[in-house]
Amino acid sequence: MTEPHVAVLSQVQQFLDRQHGLYIDGRPGPAQSEKRFGDL
Repeated sequence: MTEPHVAVLSQVQQFLDRQHGLYIDGRPGPAQSEKRFGDL
């Protein structure tokens, strides 16, 4: 059961990543915090 909004969130996440560097992973934050999450 693949829900359409899941694919939409995927595209939105990529869009925000390019435009604002934010992540919709339940913990949005600045690009600086993204490096810390990448290490975890």
